[in-house]
Amino acid sequence: MVQLAMPCLFRGPVQTSSPGRPMEIDKFQPFVLDLYTQLGQVQRDIGSLTAGQQAMAEQLRQQETQMRESESRIIHAMDQFEVRLTARVDKVESDLSGRIQSTEDKLSVLKDRVNRVVWTTGGGGVVLGLALGWKPMLARAASLLGT
Repeated sequence: MVQLAMPCLFRGPVQTSSPGRPMEIDKFQPFVLDLYTQLGQVQRDIGSLTAGQQAMAEQLRQQETQMRESESRIIHAMDQFEVRLTARVDKVESDLSGRIQSTEDKLSVLKDRVNRVVWTTGGGGVVLGLALGWKPMLARAASLLGT
């Protein structure tokens, strides 16, 4: 008769409920095999859960890394866009200020020309007025103005 000794679960030989009569291995073997099968399954389940947890943690780390990289790329792109936009605004401002200055210079030149024409015309009118007399000149100016 063979007795089963399991050092991890039992101390000494396996015994039945009645003291003094050890159980035969043939009666106890299916229970022990089922127990070891279930323990093996539990260990495999724990191993797969642990591996799954580690895989999920690794995926989470990878996604966090990707998010940080994406965020840094977006920030870099926004900084570049801001630099380009600032350069464009500065260029438009300088172009507009140049155009405004050019227009002001042209207006100043035209104003000077108009003033010269007015003074020249006024001087010519005075000379004509003295030469022809003031009344005909005033009548002619009034007719031109529509009064």
